[in-house]
Amino acid sequence: MGRRYKVFMGDAGSTLIGFTVIWILLETTQGKTHPISPVTALWIIAIPLMDMVAIMYRRLRKGMSPFSPDRQHIHHLIMRAGFTSRQAFVLITLAAAILAGVGVAAEYSHFVPEWVMLVLFLLAFFLYGYCIKRAWKVARFIKRVKRRLRTGQT
Repeated sequence: MGRRYKVFMGDAGSTLIGFTVIWILLETTQGKTHPISPVTALWIIAIPLMDMVAIMYRRLRKGMSPFSPDRQHIHHLIMRAGFTSRQAFVLITLAAAILAGVGVAAEYSHFVPEWVMLVLFLLAFFLYGYCIKRAWKVARFIKRVKRRLRTGQT
């Protein structure tokens, strides 16, 4: 029981999970009696959606296929900044939970109009893109700070 297990889903496993999540979101946002609005669904899948669009945009700008593999996903950038894979998982999960929580809270509070939530989502999307564009500078800064903390410098 004390051993650590690693899970590798591969393309088929991650495709199945993505398909299932999108299927559920489509079922819950469409029709006359839908429990959540489509903009709430965007908030629920914000991190994977933002990461996918940013990656595809970056590849297209470089003249590459948007489906070609690389190491530019958010978890790669976080790990390149000096975090472990577990820390990257926690950071991404926390960010995803916060964004999903914002969407769900706005949905059930009935206080924020749907169009405002869409505008806020688009602003969050552009903020994500802005931050990812500068991720290399942030990664270098974090590595320097971690190195100084390890050596006892201030």
